[in-house]
Amino acid sequence: MKVYEKIVNVVAGVGFLALVPVGLGVFNVYAPLDFLSKQLGFWGSATFLVLVFYGLTTIRILFGHAELYAPLVIGVLSSFLLLSAAVRLSFMAWYWSLVRQAAFLGNTQLIFLIALVVLGLAVLLSSLKKFPVIAELLILVVLPVATIVVLHYFGIGDFQKLLGLPPARVESP
Repeated sequence: MKVYEKIVNVVAGVGFLALVPVGLGVFNVYAPLDFLSKQLGFWGSATFLVLVFYGLTTIRILFGHAELYAPLVIGVLSSFLLLSAAVRLSFMAWYWSLVRQAAFLGNTQLIFLIALVVLGLAVLLSSLKKFPVIAELLILVVLPVATIVVLHYFGIGDFQKLLGLPPARVESP
């Protein structure tokens, strides 16, 4: 791995730090996100922090080290759509209102975690020499949605009850 690829991987890793306040907000710990929003305005909003995260991840896709690029592209798109179902982004309000109509997409904590797992799996799959695109689609798109549906209907994954979290705001951050 070349030096610039290592630097790009570190920069993409820093992008995960931008997602920490958003993730805390999804899990009903609003203080960090509220603080950033008050101090920085839009630059501290959940929308901007998610854009920073995916922007740095995209830089990693373009300039980082990977054997396969299809799982990265599929994983980023799938992860973004899942994360947009868990976090209300200002420019994705149409999508937010659309996914709110599906009962199984109401557990924002579970969807947030699955979005991160999808992105992690995409990075792992990108390091393989060969992997069929159909299998990538199944692992990165179909399996996460099926997991959300199954866990919802079996009542598993309600982190608010499981962790004794305080009641969520009317809308996620």
